[in-house]
Amino acid sequence: MTRPQRLMLGVALLVSAATVVDVATTWLARRDLEDFDLVVAVVAAALSGICILRRAAAIRIATTTVAFTTALVLVELAFTALAAWFVPGSAAGPWYVWPPNYTCVVTPGDALGVAPQGRFSTNALGLRGPTLPQQGDYRILCVGGSTTECLYLDDARTWPAVLSRELGGARRHVWVGNAGRSGLTTVDHLTLLENWSPAATMDCWVVLCGVNDLGLQLNGTYDAEVARSWERTFAYRRPGWSAPWARPLYRNLYTWTLAARGGDRLKRLVRGTSREAQQDVKAAWLAHLRRERQAGTRSDELPDLQPFLVAYERNLRRLIDLARQRHVRLVFLTQPVLWQEPMSSELEALCWGGRCPDGRYRSTAVLSRAMAAYNDRLRQVCRAESVECVDLAEQVAPSTATFYDDCHFNDHGADTVGRLVAVQVGQALPQVSGAPDALPDPVYSGPDTAEFFDPSLVAPRLTEVVVSLRNARKSASRPHPGGAGK
Repeated sequence: MTRPQRLMLGVALLVSAATVVDVATTWLARRDLEDFDLVVAVVAAALSGICILRRAAAIRIATTTVAFTTALVLVELAFTALAAWFVPGSAAGPWYVWPPNYTCVVTPGDALGVAPQGRFSTNALGLRGPTLPQQGDYRILCVGGSTTECLYLDDARTWPAVLSRELGGARRHVWVGNAGRSGLTTVDHLTLLENWSPAATMDCWVVLCGVNDLGLQLNGTYDAEVARSWERTFAYRRPGWSAPWARPLYRNLYTWTLAARGGDRLKRLVRGTSREAQQDVKAAWLAHLRRERQAGTRSDELPDLQPFLVAYERNLRRLIDLARQRHVRLVFLTQPVLWQEPMSSELEALCWGGRCPDGRYRSTAVLSRAMAAYNDRLRQVCRAESVECVDLAEQVAPSTATFYDDCHFNDHGADTVGRLVAVQVGQALPQVSGAPDALPDPVYSGPDTAEFFDPSLVAPRLTEVVVSLRNARKSASRPHPGGAGK
């Protein structure tokens, strides 16, 4: 075996050993490895064993391992370099709730009371809303799950957009951003507000919460979802290394992020199971889950909610403490729902939630009582801590005039919520001088300069650089005006 071959074999064994140690120490520290991590550790250990025991195969395995590792490093460096060169920096850092400057058209045919077509778009920070001003405006960040996200409502019809319009008058400059994303809980809201740098620059946080905490607790997935709060909250990232560190260490690679995202999509496509139903632009998932609930059996059983409510209260108090540390105004909103007791068959047919771990579905009467307990706990905490609270659950009627399913607002419902929230938030807004006609339109009017890495951005930038270099070369080759006469 030549010296270069021995060196290559040593590098391969070092990479394999480091991988096994990385996975093993992660398991010892957290004991929550995924199946893929175990496969990686087993493969790395097996390759190392073959290299040691079978010299004939060692060189081929070592060459393949070193080549793969080198290619992975080069790809990762290329992604990072391209992002640094072709994509402007962002005050939001590398993590985003939604992809920046994303736009799609939604056509929710089964969403009662929602316009047949709407526009869902985000700004450079990955939020629904206008461009964040540099200074001067009163900044409001709306935080929540899908009832804040308002996926199937047009940009201008979401309740944060209504809040923006309602507060934008009376000679006031107000900016409202929508950071809602489907499925997020109070733990995820903490993850966002603690780690997303623009959150600290806000004047007010408006938080609508409760229904996702309840849903995950009832279906038994709360602890597992809390463990992956970072991935749930920041679903998109720019290339490059960023905190906090994930374990095993290869999960920090942007290449890993792309591969994992593609793998998840492939699994959903292959399995096609209702438990993994995803929101789509045509709301096909909504009709599918409604059919499953209607065909399923009902359960009037409700587990002891006290442990769930204790965890919920702990998260609420942590949000309050964080707002006080950051000197940010905090306004909570209770969660209104369509669930009620008793409930007509027509309203019952609109519901799809409440699935139990055993496959049954909890009755809307049980869900109504559980949601009431969560809302009541939020009211108690707000009273005890002297925190502002808009009691939407008491003020928003549970009917098709407001909801198109269990808890999501239709156009009229979002308008109602936006106006109710504006009454409370508007009480402490500063008054500014200037003609109202001169104020900018608070409704999002189009995409900003792209700040999210997209390969399609590379070609135009390359063309721009080439043209600039060509023009510079031509300019340098021309005689200077008047130079020949000197």
